[in-house]
Amino acid sequence: MLENYNTGGIYRTQSLLRHVEIFKNSNIEKEAKELIIAYWNIHKECSKRAFPEPLIYGWEFDYDKDAWEKFLKLQRMHPEQTYTKYIEDQSKKLKS
Repeated sequence: MLENYNTGGIYRTQSLLRHVEIFKNSNIEKEAKELIIAYWNIHKECSKRAFPEPLIYGWEFDYDKDAWEKFLKLQRMHPEQTYTKYIEDQSKKLKS
């Protein structure tokens, strides 16, 4: 549980999705691309904890080679596969 709590402070998938959606809805996607790249790069050293879905769900994603565009594409393909859902599923397993 402590690991989950600590990772929660680093977790950034939902934040990234919100930013991209806001930029899209504001029609400034192209202009904001550099901000998204910077946001992704800021979390590069802790990317497996900041964006854990590929790791925990086995998505075809290479943290060293792939970028945020591929991550978003995969997340949109698997919207039900979130870190929150993973924690919920693990909690249910522990209770049973």
